[in-house]
Amino acid sequence: MKNAKNLWQIAMSSKEENKFSAICKPEDNLLLNGVFLWVETTGAGHAFVSVHMNNSVYLYTYGRYGRTGSSATVGDGILNFFENEDARSYYRFELYQMEAHVFKINDANPILVREFFEKLWNAAKPPIPTKSMTDRVKLRGRTIDVYDVTGNNCTTHSVEGIKYSGSKIFETTYVLPVTPLPSGTLLQAQPLVDTEIDFTIPYSLQRYLVEKNSDFSSMLVIDMTSEFKQQYHNIDDKAPAAQGSGTTTLKLITESSALSGLESPYSGATFGGSLGSSYSEK
Repeated sequence: MKNAKNLWQIAMSSKEENKFSAICKPEDNLLLNGVFLWVETTGAGHAFVSVHMNNSVYLYTYGRYGRTGSSATVGDGILNFFENEDARSYYRFELYQMEAHVFKINDANPILVREFFEKLWNAAKPPIPTKSMTDRVKLRGRTIDVYDVTGNNCTTHSVEGIKYSGSKIFETTYVLPVTPLPSGTLLQAQPLVDTEIDFTIPYSLQRYLVEKNSDFSSMLVIDMTSEFKQQYHNIDDKAPAAQGSGTTTLKLITESSALSGLESPYSGATFGGSLGSSYSEK
């Protein structure tokens, strides 16, 4: 009787293991591999890129993490390269404190994304420390260029990395504006031009990605925010960042700027920004 009971327990245990493995196969993990474009719109917002390769995480976030000019619109352009636990900690900060959205870019080549960012990072120098600079930036940051909020910022670098990987998500057909014709003149076909959309503002980028996520015909962009929250729990009980009056005003200005550029494929990123030349690196 005792042996029969033991055999029954072994059989039930084996059944549970098989049931678990059937549910949680590695290929069922939607975050096991892929290229992810993150966007948050708190204040002026932020965008960055991460790559998963067999559940190893490589994260690239660019911004004003060091010295800035007098107006803080320009400064040292620092690229942080975080891996594994450092990256996962940054994930939780963005998911729960900054309320970021995450989009999987299905036609982006993860190897080429890594090549794009890691070439920049490896060729650059460590940042010049400031009082407010975190230890993580001192250790994993590199000054790769001059930051310019008008056209060389977190959004432009993120988009450039995705384009470099071969992704077609920013390709579009743009209808050129036509000069009004005199009354009675036969209508002309509006000229079309194939181009790539540039983005400078996180708010514009997020709105575009949300629209792409709704396009079920291509499935090139998929919102994975809920999947990330399921795998990366809010273990530190982070709360959404409080937005003061200054932050709210900046957000409204940012959103208004994004809406004003709806009819053009061009942005400050197309021309590299206009303020960078005013910043002198020392």
